[in-house]
Amino acid sequence: MATYNGAKYIKEQIDSILNQTIQDFELVVCDDCSTDNTFKILQEYAQIDSRFHVYLNKNNLGFKKNFEKAVSLCKGEFIALSDQDDIWMDNHLELLLKAIKGKKMACGNSIFIDQHGKPLGMTLKYQEALDYIPKDDLKKSMAIFLFRNPYQGASMMITKELKDIALPFPEEPYHDVWLASLACFAGGFNYVDKPLLKYRRLESSVSGIRDQRKSKIEWFTHWHILNDRKHIISYILQNKKLHLNPKQCSFLKKMLRICERDHNRIGFRINQIYKLIHYKTIYNCDWKHWI
Repeated sequence: MATYNGAKYIKEQIDSILNQTIQDFELVVCDDCSTDNTFKILQEYAQIDSRFHVYLNKNNLGFKKNFEKAVSLCKGEFIALSDQDDIWMDNHLELLLKAIKGKKMACGNSIFIDQHGKPLGMTLKYQEALDYIPKDDLKKSMAIFLFRNPYQGASMMITKELKDIALPFPEEPYHDVWLASLACFAGGFNYVDKPLLKYRRLESSVSGIRDQRKSKIEWFTHWHILNDRKHIISYILQNKKLHLNPKQCSFLKKMLRICERDHNRIGFRINQIYKLIHYKTIYNCDWKHWI
């Protein structure tokens, strides 16, 4: 868990972790120089529970580097990421452990709640229109590379092996995008349909969240440059800890060409045709949502 000025909600999140059906865990928390009572609250828990390992950063690292530090300090074979203001379902760890078998990562669905913990009538899977998740891990990566990462960091569990490959996190992108992308080429990952947590959103309007589904068609029709995705692909290709097979290398180079082609209008139009052909894989849903 990475924390920063999270005193308002952190007790609720920690209590939900302590209430897990699986109790054999350590809780590693790195606080990023909070100016409220966050670190004091963490110390109070650490004094009564030996499973807590609490660290205070000397300088503010930012949330991504803070997560990197927390992950690096974990000693277990499986590492679950946690935000400071969510609420885990009591079988959060249990479901992820069952799902991760034979893979390097597992993640899943979540229920949106407001600042008061009231359900917003929305799940992450619905917002992201995750109606179709390919079994093939290369196809999973297409959505990340050519659209956006639909897999939530707050629901992720990774293996120690993936942790060792992933560290240190690159400057770009966010840590959850990096881990999901890397997992596709380091042994794959599984998705849990059942909500694993209550994901706190500060939006007061459910309709405002629903409109985000429309971004899939808007993104398809508007010109954009896949600069950040080009960096991810290059990082994976250059990662000496990975043992990529010829098929994976060929696929990554193809994705790299697509990203580079997106820099001009003609290339973008060519990419539109490619995305139309592979729409279901890239956007995880059918056109029927927009008709």
